[in-house]
Amino acid sequence: LLWLGLFIASLATVLISQTRGIWLGLIAVAMVAVLGALIGVLKYPKYRYKVLGIMTASVMLLYLLLSMYGEPIQKRLNAEKNNIENIIQGKDYDASTSIGIRVASWEHALVWIKERPVFGWGWKGRNAVLQDAPKVPKAFKKQARHLHSSYIDLLVNYGIAGLVVMLALFAYLWIAAFQAWKGASIPTDIFVFFSSFGVYWLVVNAFESYMLYSSGKFVFTMVCGGVLSLIWLDKVKKQAHYV
Repeated sequence: LLWLGLFIASLATVLISQTRGIWLGLIAVAMVAVLGALIGVLKYPKYRYKVLGIMTASVMLLYLLLSMYGEPIQKRLNAEKNNIENIIQGKDYDASTSIGIRVASWEHALVWIKERPVFGWGWKGRNAVLQDAPKVPKAFKKQARHLHSSYIDLLVNYGIAGLVVMLALFAYLWIAAFQAWKGASIPTDIFVFFSSFGVYWLVVNAFESYMLYSSGKFVFTMVCGGVLSLIWLDKVKKQAHYV
């Protein structure tokens, strides 16, 4: 009951905050979870009723929350419909809105990235790009120091080399976690959570600079640090076995 209460409170907070990037990340995670559940049912038929029950309860809970917050969600999704259409069609757009600011800063960032594509401009590069972006409102420049995308930030600051290193570390961590899970050092539920978190983290960081925020670093360190300790435990067990 405690976990259920916390889960409902978390979902309600996500809906109330109206952050579209978070919604998209959760949708991606839900798709992965459904696929994983189907694979699990095929591999372990005895758990099919349990999995079906969890999925049914999740759908009912989501329907309840959407019925409660459906109007503000719809309003939020339609808020920049015309602006998005103009951006897609290559027409003039409003650069003072949430999406408009992102697109304007990303467009200008591409110019800087092309000048130094390999190693970037250094750790202050993203702020320099934002301050130099002609379409971004001056009021926004005073309160922001990032480009609302961890990937664009990394390309500006550290170039393709920095982005490749980061993605390589992510790939190593997941592959090592998968091997540790096969070796029974990482429980299935933790591995599923870590994989879901990875999908969510990669999606939401396309629209926010969470990887470069202190709060984002803390969350990432808590999750990945815990998994890394289990990966190392698996390696220690293997070494002890060979000895």
